[in-house]
Amino acid sequence: MTDLTAITTPFELLDEDTQQALMERRSVDKRLKVLLNGDWCDSKDDPRYTPQLTYRAMPQPPKPREWWLLVAIAKETEAEAIAFREECDRQSPGLDMLNVPIIHVREVLE
Repeated sequence: MTDLTAITTPFELLDEDTQQALMERRSVDKRLKVLLNGDWCDSKDDPRYTPQLTYRAMPQPPKPREWWLLVAIAKETEAEAIAFREECDRQSPGLDMLNVPIIHVREVLE
């Protein structure tokens, strides 16, 4: 199947399967680009297809990263952060590590 994010052929010249795949992609996530005057523009507000224009799907946005932060130590999961905090408390009980908060961090993507 054709990579819908790399199309460079006008809609009318695409095979039926690719045309159908583009229409289905638009109905699901409204994320198509149209080539106008040499620039890729967002076409989400125009539900029509002009046969002579070139359309392509936009790639899916990357998944935001997230992690849990304990003091200055970052861990991939909350469970790892809790285990690390408990291990620190066992090794140095006077630091009272069990009362140190764990901060959940999510990366914001635009």
